[in-house]
Amino acid sequence: MTAITIPASMKPLFGQVSEPVSVRDEQGNVLGFFTPMRQATQEDYEWARQQFTEQEIEAARSEPGGFTTQEVLDHLSRLSR
Repeated sequence: MTAITIPASMKPLFGQVSEPVSVRDEQGNVLGFFTPMRQATQEDYEWARQQFTEQEIEAARSEPGGFTTQEVLDHLSRLSR
């Protein structure tokens, strides 16, 4: 993903955003969308936990294979070169 750095003068404007918004130019043309970052809450974790049964969680844990986080990051790093 490409990043765009905004001027410091615009940071307060984006800091006030609490939900996804469209970003437009002076003529009203949509340039894109901005979704602010937020910290996960306890309610988020509780909701996620309710999406799977204990049996499904155990089945996923016992599946063979898989990769460590470092292996995934190394693989992604090689792809971006």
